[in-house]
Amino acid sequence: SVEGELITKVKKCAKELQIGVILGFPERHRFKIYNSAVFINKKGEIVGTYRKIHLFDHENSYFTSGDSIPVFDTPQGKFGVMITYDMEFPEVARILALKGAEVVFVLCANMIPYEHHQHVYLRSRALENHIFIAAANKVGLEDDYVYFGESEVINPNGHCVFKSLNNEDLAIVDIDLSSSASSKEILNYLDNRKSDLYRREGL
Repeated sequence: SVEGELITKVKKCAKELQIGVILGFPERHRFKIYNSAVFINKKGEIVGTYRKIHLFDHENSYFTSGDSIPVFDTPQGKFGVMITYDMEFPEVARILALKGAEVVFVLCANMIPYEHHQHVYLRSRALENHIFIAAANKVGLEDDYVYFGESEVINPNGHCVFKSLNNEDLAIVDIDLSSSASSKEILNYLDNRKSDLYRREGL
């Protein structure tokens, strides 16, 4: 649980080191278990928790789907979170963008041979919503799966500003949130949507 030993230790470290943390964990809440990510600020306080909505394959045997898409408001900006399979559904990133998220952090566990999929989805979600996407992907061998890493930061124009390799890596990447607004220009996908038409067509 968010009150458990693991999260308590991370909160303490975040406060001591003055860093924000987004941590994926199996969250026990009441009588259910979620694939969750907790957002802890520099003061060691829990800002909020995101529960993965789109469960992949065997995850349905263990987890309950989340039912909300929160945006976390911080002094640095507004952030959202997705977990792996969520990024393959454009609706999640679009809802986060419409709620004002400037950066979406993606916790990934993508394996070979799906490298191309990850690259396409991350760039698409950034470009179509005029937001930064920062994805951290798992690396290494687990059972029969090889996780390929290649964590990335994508800017609102869909361009990669940082890409890791296939090993564990610690990167510090500066981003300018003001570039989100300038990236819209004549494209401006958010303002040019036809919401009434989409609803009439069943979306």
